[in-house]
Amino acid sequence: ESEANFEHRFTGQSNVFGLTERGHAQAQAAAEALNGICVDAIIASDLRRAFDTAKHLADRRGMTVIPDEGFREIFAGAWEGKKFSELPDAYPEDFGVWLEDIGSAVCTDGESVAALELRVRAAVERIVRAYPGKTVAIGTHATPIRAMQCIWQHVPLSGMKDVPWV
Repeated sequence: ESEANFEHRFTGQSNVFGLTERGHAQAQAAAEALNGICVDAIIASDLRRAFDTAKHLADRRGMTVIPDEGFREIFAGAWEGKKFSELPDAYPEDFGVWLEDIGSAVCTDGESVAALELRVRAAVERIVRAYPGKTVAIGTHATPIRAMQCIWQHVPLSGMKDVPWV
């Protein structure tokens, strides 16, 4: 849980929100859940909330987190930092697409989900090439996770609306 999650804000790539106390406890629990699983590298979005989440795993194992901009959350443009409750009235068409058909969405003055999917795919492909046969933990955000699920489950972006939020 980030401070923005707690405040019901669309954070996007804003990097001013850290984890709440609950978020740190969740990150610690996630790190503990990975006990017994070999991890050769830990790579995370360079945005504070995801990086700090991954740092719990790294600290537990005496490793470092490698920051990677490719795993950033979607650039939300005009939506960055705004409360979710503000978006339907302020951006009815664009935010309506986000709610109804996220795979086709473009944040107002920001990034499209299609562009995010290409960015995340390229980041994953870089990791696969750099760490062949290795286990890599990736710390990222909700929209990139859904995009990766679409890639790995062979779901087109038009079906992203049916992929549950983490």
